[in-house]
Amino acid sequence: MSSMLEKQIYAGIMAVLNDRNAYYQSGVGSNGAYNHLTDSGKEAILTYIEQFAPLMVKKQQLDLDARAKQLVINELKK
Repeated sequence: MSSMLEKQIYAGIMAVLNDRNAYYQSGVGSNGAYNHLTDSGKEAILTYIEQFAPLMVKKQQLDLDARAKQLVINELKK
């Protein structure tokens, strides 16, 4: 994860996971089999993703555009 947007998304999801009202972490089992999002946690994650989705798509488009331009420039240099 290198971009600021990716770091923000990760931080937001971790904030939900660290909220005891949003994510239940069981002490039973070592692999987290009983851990789960609560209903409010599911709603928070969905709302968060919906808010960031347009930015995520725009970043992907910009990254692809920059990569395509760089490929063309590299080909023209040959």
